[in-house]
Amino acid sequence: MDTKNKIFSASFQQSLAYVNNPKQLASMEKEFIKNYFHEHSVIRVLFCSFLSLLLFGVLPYILGAFLPQELAKAQIGSINDINYYSAVMAGKIGSYLIAVPQVFELFWVITWIYFPLRRMLPGYSMKNAMKIAILQMVLLTNILFFTGFPMLVGFAISGSGILGMVVQVLFVIYFLIKSIIHTRNRILFELYKTKVEMKKGGSLKKFFNIFVVFVLLIINSYFPRIGMITPVDSYQILYGWLFLIISIVSIFLGRIVTPTLLAHYYIIKYSESYREIWEITDEQWYGKRRAKRIARRKKIREKINARMRSR
Repeated sequence: MDTKNKIFSASFQQSLAYVNNPKQLASMEKEFIKNYFHEHSVIRVLFCSFLSLLLFGVLPYILGAFLPQELAKAQIGSINDINYYSAVMAGKIGSYLIAVPQVFELFWVITWIYFPLRRMLPGYSMKNAMKIAILQMVLLTNILFFTGFPMLVGFAISGSGILGMVVQVLFVIYFLIKSIIHTRNRILFELYKTKVEMKKGGSLKKFFNIFVVFVLLIINSYFPRIGMITPVDSYQILYGWLFLIISIVSIFLGRIVTPTLLAHYYIIKYSESYREIWEITDEQWYGKRRAKRIARRKKIREKINARMRSR
């Protein structure tokens, strides 16, 4: 593969083919831009910001920051659905990690407060909207996982033991690396039409080995319980592996939104070219008020130029 072919180095024509590809969610960007100011009034932006702060700000903060501390100091008899000692241990472990969701929640709140403010200030355009959208999508894909990160780690250690937690982390890292490589190769092919040869063979054997490891770990959580730190719980096979399940779901979500993020990047990078080829008007790109000001300036310049030529 040509080393010059990089994800962020495509020409305008190459990016246009990528953005317009009907297989990609990015192919909807043209209509999104043309209808943005019509569908995103200031009132609607304020309402969306309020909902986003409530649904992905307040509620996740309660889950990520308060729930671990509440479980850690729970009294016997107050927890009935799962083993009391497992829940308390999960809460105690999670309490040490609450700074992680707090950081993401802070950025989320700042972003959704800044968004409506920037929408109301002069000089707002589709460039600003797409830059904010990139940041919001990146934060959303991370916040869905890291909000529950303290409890996921706590329940993973409590339900699957130290060995189970280590294996889950290693598998998540392995799957993340594989997903990054797969997504990168797919994007490079869409941009440059260059196939990247992947090593084949051994997939069935790898799958079998991974399956055997997980079966042994599940058996170990009941007998002989090496590395287990809490009593046996009939539900531990469910909550003990939530970290792995939600991690994989989050990685898949990242793979889905990455093409759209890249499309936003190239539209911002070649904004003038995209405006011209998609026939996007000043009103669609800047909004009605700013488009009127731009039109007035153009008329004034035309009059000045006409006077200069007449002289």
